[in-house]
Amino acid sequence: TRVKIEAVEKGLYGLSADAVAAVIGMDPAEARRRVAEHEWRLTSQGQRCGWLPGVTHEAIYFYNPGYVDLYTDRNVFWLEPGRGIVSPPIESSTPPGAADAGDTFTECIRLEKGRWMAQALIRTPDEDLWMWLYANPSLAPVDPVALASPSALPAPAAVTARVLGASSAAHVPTLRMNGTVFSDGSLSFTGLAEKIWSGSLDPALLLDGTNQVQFSTTSGSVYLDWIDLAYPRRYEARDGRLVCLDGGHTSLTVRGFASAAVRVADVTDPLRPRWVTNLLAAADAGGFAVSWVPAGAGRRYAAAAEGQECAPWTVRPRPPSALRSVTNAADYIVVTV
Repeated sequence: TRVKIEAVEKGLYGLSADAVAAVIGMDPAEARRRVAEHEWRLTSQGQRCGWLPGVTHEAIYFYNPGYVDLYTDRNVFWLEPGRGIVSPPIESSTPPGAADAGDTFTECIRLEKGRWMAQALIRTPDEDLWMWLYANPSLAPVDPVALASPSALPAPAAVTARVLGASSAAHVPTLRMNGTVFSDGSLSFTGLAEKIWSGSLDPALLLDGTNQVQFSTTSGSVYLDWIDLAYPRRYEARDGRLVCLDGGHTSLTVRGFASAAVRVADVTDPLRPRWVTNLLAAADAGGFAVSWVPAGAGRRYAAAAEGQECAPWTVRPRPPSALRSVTNAADYIVVTV
């Protein structure tokens, strides 16, 4: 029996050996022994994935880089008895020190919600038919989006937006963030066409928490599909965890943990996570901060306080499929999504 694990949030996940044992009817001691001996095989998207054991073999930890297509935002992992891939930890001989609280990295997120079905504008099967916002001269919707720890640095945030014309008229759409216009005249276009607009946004307009995006047009009718935003983010944990880049810094400090017991994994290769050792945990502004020295430039890390790792959407048993059995027979197969 295999265990099917569905994951949505990008980050470091923890799955206890006892939970796995309960799902598949295995003795908990045997499940923990398999953690100790690296005898759990983890796969996703047809590829073998590395995982990391807990110190007392109480759990396995793995990284979900996230997955989104036209039909789902859930990534699927499969766990079953077999030889696992466990990479050695990254050890640094350089003692870490607390980094500047103003240090940032570039957070890249897609702001998107499926609110309007625009099937009449779709020309190919692989196009997204669900749009976020619809606007015309008498309708200028405002919708909230959540952003974490933006930093008001002089460097602008990069923005890309996908807009579709819903009529044959000339369209003059405008994008606002928290009431301030950040698009320009180059967003205008004509007809039933797609417009990919790129520009910039003053990060001082961004709020820590809820922000308001407004979409309007003085002519025509248009859909907003999504906004890609790359903004400077501070090294601050939310809900006890953070996925971050090294940002070119020689020392990293993530603040905002409720406990000094924090795990950090190098997930630059999402299929081969590695524990980071030589961490420095210290009290900081009513909470705790953890510091470490990056292994080099261009590294990605997932940090999580103990017990605050990402939780799987579902964990359930999945018996082996018999679809390839030579005794199967059917006149036709119907596949639904």
